[in-house]
Amino acid sequence: MPVSAYEAHYSHARLYLERLSAANARIETGSGQIDEALGEFSGIWDQVAQAQAWAASQAEVDAGAAALCCAFPLAGSQLLGAWREVDERRRWLEDALRTARRLEASYVNQLGRCAADQGRYEEASSLYQQAIDLAHRIGYRQCEGYALGNLGLVHTHQNRHAEALTCYKQALEIAEASSTPRIRSSAWHALGDCHRALGNRSQAADCQRRALALAEQAHDLPGQCNALASQGDLEFDQRNYTAAAQKYDEALAIAHALGDRRREAVLLGFLGETNRLLRRYDEAARCQTEALDIAAALGDLHSQAVIGYNLALLEQQLGRLDRALELAADSQRRFAEMGLDDAARQAAALVAQLKRAQEGRRGWLGGRS
Repeated sequence: MPVSAYEAHYSHARLYLERLSAANARIETGSGQIDEALGEFSGIWDQVAQAQAWAASQAEVDAGAAALCCAFPLAGSQLLGAWREVDERRRWLEDALRTARRLEASYVNQLGRCAADQGRYEEASSLYQQAIDLAHRIGYRQCEGYALGNLGLVHTHQNRHAEALTCYKQALEIAEASSTPRIRSSAWHALGDCHRALGNRSQAADCQRRALALAEQAHDLPGQCNALASQGDLEFDQRNYTAAAQKYDEALAIAHALGDRRREAVLLGFLGETNRLLRRYDEAARCQTEALDIAAALGDLHSQAVIGYNLALLEQQLGRLDRALELAADSQRRFAEMGLDDAARQAAALVAQLKRAQEGRRGWLGGRS
């Protein structure tokens, strides 16, 4: 297979980092091979300098290059300190420190995602804000935009849509200034979903059209999947259920091709609810049950709660009250655990309704002659 330019540069940088480290180790251990180590260092210096320069130039956009950039000053600490100019050693250290600060902001942002995935939204908000502040302080605009988008998503989960809108607008401003079509598509998509939650349908539709066009331009299948799903949501809101199902089907085909199980679960849930409203009950039950199984396997608490609630509605409609009550009660518990009070109250109302229906059925059966 042909090797890409990136792979060639990365392999070259890693090779000369290892050779630098080996030469430096002989100096550190005082093994009597100092002259040999210095000779090797002199012979590879031009290649080492090129490798470090490449790693530093790519550190902001590639995690592998960032790790190499941070490793170079320590790998050559003795040799640099004794046989190179101080300004050169200082430049390497400044490159590594700048990269380490970027990595810190990125890692804090990733910790926020872990907390959000576990439904710990207040902790996630705090971590995302830390990442935003760190990234802004060092001018790491890409990470600042990512963290703003993630913070907006947490606000969305907590039904704080006005705060989410502010985050998404700021993230889009950063993306439009310097990012690729793929990242711009993601920013437009998130803003569109927020406008939908606020009832701004025309703005939402425009955002999703932009998101889909940019995703297609970038050959970004995940971006196309997200935009199509959101277009389905907009059709669903207008009770255009057949059109919504078509959009969800298109998105689901992409998610399945990508092997994105989390996204599959969400889309199957949407498609199941749409089929329920179209009175395609068997298909609706199949979709919702498959979605719930995937969400449970992934440990996705939020999706389990939402899909379980919708499946409870379907089971109620089909007269299977015991199963409906089990699902509704489980959703109520999960929403409460995640601090989603409005959703928990809605699920609690369904639980109460199902209990009354059960009691009424028992009374009717007991009164039969």
